[in-house]
Amino acid sequence: MARKGKYMIFDPNSKRKNVICLGAHSDDIELGCGGALLRMSKENQLKNVKFVVMTGDQVRVQEAKNSLHYFSNMASDVSWKIDFGDFPDGRLPYHGVSVRNWLDKLLDNEKPDLIFTHQRDDAHQDHRFISNLTYNIFRNDFILEYEILKTDIDQGQPNFFIGFDKEVMNIKSKLILESFVSQNKKKWFNARNIESLAAVRSVHANNKYEYSEGFYCRKFIW
Repeated sequence: MARKGKYMIFDPNSKRKNVICLGAHSDDIELGCGGALLRMSKENQLKNVKFVVMTGDQVRVQEAKNSLHYFSNMASDVSWKIDFGDFPDGRLPYHGVSVRNWLDKLLDNEKPDLIFTHQRDDAHQDHRFISNLTYNIFRNDFILEYEILKTDIDQGQPNFFIGFDKEVMNIKSKLILESFVSQNKKKWFNARNIESLAAVRSVHANNKYEYSEGFYCRKFIW
């Protein structure tokens, strides 16, 4: 069932926000929008943040919890919560009805000001599925789709940028690399690559910040 309501008019300075972050895997949210969350936290723009992670064994679940501790320690006045699905990694589209029913029940009473999710043209099938499912559930809310650096060549042309300084970039890299130790074996999973994408996106944004995260916004109402 799609949520009803008027389309969101997003004002980044209006109030402390309720934010929902959806990720297929336990490090997706931090990689995709960790900088944005850290900047918003630093500027006292957050009230409640809910992470929803769809897959993960015991190791990956614990890593996601470790990451959330980083956020909560830096912003103790913000409510940080995390929920985990126990769906199989790499096979989310084949469990579509169960995933949808679980999310409907989990998010039924939520009233987010902002939602972060995967971008719809991501090469990973789990990511694409969660992106489209987010729009099925939150049709009338403000959604930003984040991107994730990986070996798939699927970086596109984002149209919404959130910039941040070197301090935030360092914290993002540190919390990711120290929380998600199981991913260190991946060739691309290092501070240089994480920071390089953010530096390139800041060039594209042409803003005042040294680093930025790029997002895709399908609909923006003013």
